[in-house]
Amino acid sequence: MNRLFIATFLNESEKDLLASLLGSSKSFISSDKWHLTWMFLGDCKKELEPEILQILEETATNCKSQKITYDKFSIWPSSNRPRVGVLESSAPPSEFVASVEQMQKKLAPLLTSPGEQHGHFKPHITIARFKNQSIDQTQFNTESLPLIQNVSEVALVMSDFKSYKVIEKFSLRQE
Repeated sequence: MNRLFIATFLNESEKDLLASLLGSSKSFISSDKWHLTWMFLGDCKKELEPEILQILEETATNCKSQKITYDKFSIWPSSNRPRVGVLESSAPPSEFVASVEQMQKKLAPLLTSPGEQHGHFKPHITIARFKNQSIDQTQFNTESLPLIQNVSEVALVMSDFKSYKVIEKFSLRQE
């Protein structure tokens, strides 16, 4: 079984900008893990990968590249895991959201135990995890927002909790 998710990672200039927004805290996730999650698939059998990749390729063909504007910092609660600090998009492009939700509908039946989904797709980048500690939101320089991400590709990614490995990525349609 492989722990999989679908994502678009920040490019180097986007990472640099985000790093400038963040202070130095042990709560922050390392910059090589900053990404927009399209869907968390959870543990998947290796033999499902070709079908997942086919759906991703179809999605990339039908979804045009977009710019996502992250303009809000939020802390999302979780009952059984550490809380997370995320950058959210208040007004994501509706065409992009519809493409992602369509992809999610195609993938969900393949999964024996679909990853945790939260209803409608909410574009966000997880930047911090908080375990049993008070959170000082002043450590985030939100005056420098927004952060704009150029979403021009989608990738199937494997996670072993320590690192991420891109299995394959597809370019989104350019217009």
